[in-house]
Amino acid sequence: MKGGYKPSSFCLPALAVLALSGCSGLPSLEGPDTKVTTPAAGAATPPQPPGAAASPLPADDHLRPNTADPSTPPADLWIRLRGGFSLTALRDDRIRQQTRHWQEQTRHLATVSERAEPFLHFIVSQVEERGMPGEVALVPFVESAFDPTAHSHLKAAGLWQFMPATARHYGLHSDWWYDARRDVVASTAAALDYLSHLNGLFDGDWLLTLAAYNAGQGTVRRAMRHNRSRGLGTDYWSLDLPRETETYVPRILGLARVLATPQRHGIRLHPISNRPRLAVVDLEAAVELDLAAQLSGLDAATVRRLNPGHVRWATAPDGPHHLVMPADRAEPLRRALAGTPPARWVRWHRHQVRRGESLYVIARRYGTTVDTLMRLNGMSGHLLAVGRDLKVPRAPASPASSVGEATAGAYTVRPGDSLWAIARRFNVRVHDLTRWNDLSRNAVLQPGQVLVLGPHPTTAA
Repeated sequence: MKGGYKPSSFCLPALAVLALSGCSGLPSLEGPDTKVTTPAAGAATPPQPPGAAASPLPADDHLRPNTADPSTPPADLWIRLRGGFSLTALRDDRIRQQTRHWQEQTRHLATVSERAEPFLHFIVSQVEERGMPGEVALVPFVESAFDPTAHSHLKAAGLWQFMPATARHYGLHSDWWYDARRDVVASTAAALDYLSHLNGLFDGDWLLTLAAYNAGQGTVRRAMRHNRSRGLGTDYWSLDLPRETETYVPRILGLARVLATPQRHGIRLHPISNRPRLAVVDLEAAVELDLAAQLSGLDAATVRRLNPGHVRWATAPDGPHHLVMPADRAEPLRRALAGTPPARWVRWHRHQVRRGESLYVIARRYGTTVDTLMRLNGMSGHLLAVGRDLKVPRAPASPASSVGEATAGAYTVRPGDSLWAIARRFNVRVHDLTRWNDLSRNAVLQPGQVLVLGPHPTTAA
């Protein structure tokens, strides 16, 4: 997803995706296991380039659906995914070139497929429910290599690489605690809304839709006007578009071709179970991710990988309050939280205000924000009385952080630490470290102070 209104171009074992459980405002994660739809009736058939074949590509025998009983859903999600492909019959030199690209990138494709495994079932289900071509589910393969934490140099973020302006337009907000562009559930809904909007603008032509997702609708419309004024074709293959966009659409189609007949292209796909394996747990208050992991019997790294939108150690004090969990761990987490008072879901620090301190200084010391301190302590202004106790969220101590190591993008300062030493240890610039933490270059660090080791979402945006 590129430009202002223009979108650009972990390993979890055997987790597919996602079964919704009581999460308002989020699309259902429970997809229809047997439903494989084609584009909506009446949608325009994408123009085919000269010499395009009319018949779809043949399927590999070992991936054929059960033709004896079509009502039986395939056991492998790859079969279901390719059953929704509707653009694989197209022939063009650019598609052939990009097909070879994927054939030569077998290790990369295996890595990306492994990253996709936890989320692909959910995305395929959402694409099917909207009657979109199955190729749409491949967009994150090309946009972000299925890394929900991916950021581009143009400030696009997440699986679908939303630019800040487009993200805001589609309701994906970012703040110090949470980045909805990295929330797989929220960003997928927004991306499909955006693609649906683009598809309407281009009269159901999915190649122009995908081109506009990459280059922006204005760029594609200008190229169409240019060709129309000269009596030239206005289909995707006829347009003079940015080089990246001329590669982008064929790359998606080339990937679809490889996934449609992997054996023919020398690719071996690791099977992915065709059933939802995750659930969204709706919460009533903020909760530490490590506590959620402990109560559900998971390791903290898994909880963080499934919830990349929560960019700090806990969900945001003002929400959203939801966590994506493996389906068999969702109910144990609900029961455990029901038996734990919400006041204990986040560990707080009591800070007594000292002479000369301001909310800014205190927020900086504990790695939080002034707005958060004001909300948590019911403050309407910035004035502080010496001796007042403030409730402060504090990143939980861990064996790593207690010895001054980085945990989930944060670092707990040890005695004797300096900005220069920390920057050198984590291979970042002092300038960036001070900017990310609102510090002066000569700031004196306090033991126990939490520093973030990357840009705040609002800074990145």
